[in-house]
Amino acid sequence: MKGNIRFDRNELAGAFGDIGTDLPLIIGMILINDLNPASTLIMFGFMQIASAFFYGIPMAVQPLKVMAIIMLTQKLDKSLLYGAGLSVGIVMFILAASGLLNKMTQFIAKPVVRGIQCGLGITLASLAMTKYIHADGVPGYVLSALSFILIIFLLNN
Repeated sequence: MKGNIRFDRNELAGAFGDIGTDLPLIIGMILINDLNPASTLIMFGFMQIASAFFYGIPMAVQPLKVMAIIMLTQKLDKSLLYGAGLSVGIVMFILAASGLLNKMTQFIAKPVVRGIQCGLGITLASLAMTKYIHADGVPGYVLSALSFILIIFLLNN
């Protein structure tokens, strides 16, 4: 366990920021892949708490977000999700425990990471625009526009 866990205004804001991306992904995974809601939410919460105590910060589980996006956009079978989750978990544990994860950050340029994040964001946005926004009609477009304006307004916060 590293560092001290603290609970302050910044941590609370970060928690709401994370839930804004995590909760829609989790709900989508539950609905599209027919997952058990209770076990999914309990395990996600447990893993968030465990990683917070292990790393000393409430670290977001980014590889699992990537898997969620792939599962949502490709509508793959849940058995693939279970196997991939176990594989990613094992690899990440080995990389973190051995110290190789820190060494990898020296060789992987930030633009590569940002490019992957941008690509995943574009994938989610295109899924929303092609499948969900137009299905809601005018309210969907209004909500999308308001969300976009809010994001631009809060960009530097």
